[in-house]
Amino acid sequence: MATDCYSQLGFGFQRKLVVDFAGGTLTADAGLVLVREFDQQRRLSADVVGRITDSRDPRYITHDLAALVRQRLYQIVAG
Repeated sequence: MATDCYSQLGFGFQRKLVVDFAGGTLTADAGLVLVREFDQQRRLSADVVGRITDSRDPRYITHDLAALVRQRLYQIVAG
């Protein structure tokens, strides 16, 4: 698949617009490594899992309840 690159793109106004796609110093984990460490030390997700009854049929389970709860909690924290 080819990528088309254009050096100029018109927006219909006179103000100069400069776009930089270098990314700078961005992080992909959004600090979630610290959240995971906190979760492991305080057993937050494990405590939540301990209070939930998993009534799913084990034959059809791909992800255990702990993984689902951790994923959801981390999504909430990440925004």
